[in-house]
Amino acid sequence: MSAPRFVLTSPLRIWPEIRAAYDTWPERLVFTVRHGMRVAAAPMIPPLMAARVRLQQSIDFGPDCERVTAPTLIVTGEDGLDFVVPAEITRRFCARDWLL
Repeated sequence: MSAPRFVLTSPLRIWPEIRAAYDTWPERLVFTVRHGMRVAAAPMIPPLMAARVRLQQSIDFGPDCERVTAPTLIVTGEDGLDFVVPAEITRRFCARDWLL
């Protein structure tokens, strides 16, 4: 039900990241056009997206994370730019207190 709103507001959510990643308007425009083409080539399927979110929310990843013994690279976005997984949540993985 919220798919139309998601599509219409996506450019507003992604623009701060594009502006931070590319220095010039031509670079930003090229990226935006290419990204738009990728999005058009792989349209979203809202029921599938919702099912994936519900599944992910039902899983406790803590025990699996506790079993990782190899050095692990954790990459995060910037505060104020990363809204999919907020940077603070990712930093909790680094501090190993994700179960809080």
